Formats: sequence, structure tokens, C-alpha cells
Amino acid sequence: MNSIMKLVAILFLLLSSTQSHAKTPVVAAATSWAAALARAAGAEHILVIAPETLQHPPDYDPKPSDLLRMRDADFIILGGFEGFAQRMRDAAGSQAQLVEVHLQNSPKVIHTEVLRLAHLFGTTQKAEEYLLNFDQEYAHLSKTLHDHFAERGDRAAAQIFMTVWAEFAGLELVGTFGPGPLQPGDLLRLSVLKPNIVLDNAHMPAGVPLAEAVGGHRVQLTNFPKPGMDLLDVFRENARALMP
Repeated sequence: MNSIMKLVAILFLLLSSTQSHAKTPVVAAATSWAAALARAAGAEHILVIAPETLQHPPDYDPKPSDLLRMRDADFIILGGFEGFAQRMRDAAGSQAQLVEVHLQNSPKVIHTEVLRLAHLFGTTQKAEEYLLNFDQEYAHLSKTLHDHFAERGDRAAAQIFMTVWAEFAGLELVGTFGPGPLQPGDLLRLSVLKPNIVLDNAHMPAGVPLAEAVGGHRVQLTNFPKPGMDLLDVFRENARALMP
């Protein structure tokens, strides 16, 4: 009798595991950045449309096969600024839920978007566990950078999409540029402010002329995770770039 009860219990656990797996949503993410948010929220089955090796993923031109991969997705996650965003909307299956997320690497935005996605996925507990670890690691990295730059008087100019990294490092942000190429007027305006650190966007670099004009240190920073990286890895990599 005990053997039968044990067998029933094992079968029940296997069935529960299979049902749980079946309910895990399939997510199609426009870029590695959107995918990283979904993964932080607890998603396990994620398709990334733009190759993660691209320098600027939003410029990707999806192939028909890329869009066909989205047919079985339960959720389609995008930032809305991708050049192929409308094509993703048009290709969305009738059962897929389209979700536009705010892609910004600030803790407040990450918390908001990760929890919002987790509510949709039914993975809130996983998301909360991830965010607890994220907060601890972010605090450690940020404090290390703040201590490094303390009392140095560093003044930073940042590409418009990289301003969050000045706050992360405790740098005084005196001006911004971009997202397009630097114009003579931009160089004059920013040179007067005398930044000695230029926070450039590695995905669409434009800060070389400014760094040369002010004799400052140029740091290339990333927002989109590279292959195998999650959100925290982006913060770790940028911390290393800021404090080599």
C-alpha cells in the first residue's frame, strides 16, 4: 500500500511540474535589453529578435523568418523606439499580448518594469527575488564608484542616453549631447563647461570630438546586454569601464 501511495505522489509531482512548465509564457523580445527585463521578471522561454552581437540592435532589419518565430509567443516585449517596432506589432499573433516597456537603466525604472512584467507573467516571486539581489549589487557597485570619484572634482558630459551612469558613479553631470553627431555649437557649449570625463554611448559613439576638445577621458558605456549578459552584468561592465 505504501508503495502505491509513493507512486501516486511521484506521478502527481511530475504532472504538476509538466503543467507548470506548460504555463510558462513564451516571450519574444525585440532586443537583448527587453529580453533582460523579461528574464529579470521571471520569464524562462525568451526569443530575441535583434542579434545580441549588433552594435546598435534597434537598427536591425528583421528577416521574415525572425517574424515567423513570434507566432507562438504569448508576449511580445519591445521598447517602441526600435526601427522595426511596427513590423513586430504587425507580426504579433492573435493570442500574443504586446507590451511596450520603458528601457532605462535606472533602479526605479527597472523595479517598475520588472514587477509590471512579472504581474503579467505570473512570476512575481521570482521577480522580487531578482530585484533583492539587484539592489544589493547595485548599491555595492555604486558605492565603490562614489568612493573612487569622491573629492576628485570630476565633471562629466554624457550622451543623452547615458546620463543614468553619471548618477550611478556619483559624477557631476554638467551637460549632455546627441543622440546625433556633435555639431560645432555643441562642442562650444560643452567645452565652456570644462568636463574632464565624457560618457559616450558605445552603441552609437559620438563623443570623440568633445573628449579631444577638452582633453578629457572618454568612457564608452553600454545599455544593451551582450550575449550571455543580464541586467546586472551591464552594471558590472560599466562599473569596470568607469574605474579601470
